[in-house]
Amino acid sequence: MTIDHNKLALVLQKTPLGKYLDAAGCQVLAEKAAEVRALNDNDQLFAEGDIDHTFYLICRGRLSITKGNKKPGVILSLLESGDLLGELSFVDGTPHSVNAHAVGDAKVVCFSQDKIKPLLKENPEVVYHVMRAIISQAHKTLIRMNHQHMELTRYITTGRGIV
Repeated sequence: MTIDHNKLALVLQKTPLGKYLDAAGCQVLAEKAAEVRALNDNDQLFAEGDIDHTFYLICRGRLSITKGNKKPGVILSLLESGDLLGELSFVDGTPHSVNAHAVGDAKVVCFSQDKIKPLLKENPEVVYHVMRAIISQAHKTLIRMNHQHMELTRYITTGRGIV
């Protein structure tokens, strides 16, 4: 798939990465580190147990995050345009702990370690801001999970959800 790097840089500016990167940083990512992948309905982006050293940005469509090997599996989350996924496996190299499938047609931008690592020498500030975006995303996920845990605990102990 041919990439219009200028158009992609504009897309990146409107995502969690763009919150931390300026226009020039988004341009560097678009030109040197981004690959675009189109997914059809129900295409699998990655499976539980896969190791790909890549994080993804959904730039169009939605992805279902599921747990378990049976179809459709337990749905954990539905991610939409602008969401990041695979970021923890990208950082620590561990296998993906979930499955990711397209819900309808989708397009993702892929950022592999092989493309990001050279930027450590060429554009270290860009990599720093990418890592800030990844950590911010992980923090938001942790906050959401803690809230869900509190809600479930309250429901189990009192019979009522958070009011």
